[in-house]
Amino acid sequence: MDIHVCADQVRARLLTRNKPLSLVRLIYFSECRMERKNSPVLQQLNEILDASERNNAANAITGALIFDAKWFVQLLEGTLDDVWATYKRIEMDPRHDNVRFVEMVTVPSRRFGDWCMGYGERAARHEAVFAPYLYEGRFVPANMSGGMILSMMLDLSSSFVRPSSMEPLAA
Repeated sequence: MDIHVCADQVRARLLTRNKPLSLVRLIYFSECRMERKNSPVLQQLNEILDASERNNAANAITGALIFDAKWFVQLLEGTLDDVWATYKRIEMDPRHDNVRFVEMVTVPSRRFGDWCMGYGERAARHEAVFAPYLYEGRFVPANMSGGMILSMMLDLSSSFVRPSSMEPLAA
């Protein structure tokens, strides 16, 4: 089944069972397509996080982003309509390729309520956190369930920061 059809069906099903203001959590991953020659990746990541924090605060969206040089993995929390609109904008962003919907579920409360956009990166200091989620030494979000992604983000959340001066590990 086409991933976009599946995501649209999940949204439609949630709309029929819940009010548009219901709290949802959406998880997706995508391949990073940031142009490395125009500006440094760290600068672009900071620009993404600045825009995310600004836009998410305006729309009462919270969540987290994980980056490992090849992949973006993101979790968004907020109302169904606001989270869906944000996800659809991300699908159109040229810095993301092969955007893959993982899940969208109603939730009783936020897990990342203190973060308009928490950030974790695959860097040497986080390898112990990443290790249980690696597949043959590689970070492969396609092999992870929504629950695994949520667990990894929660494990990383105590060390959420702005992108460091260290380059994330290559995939």
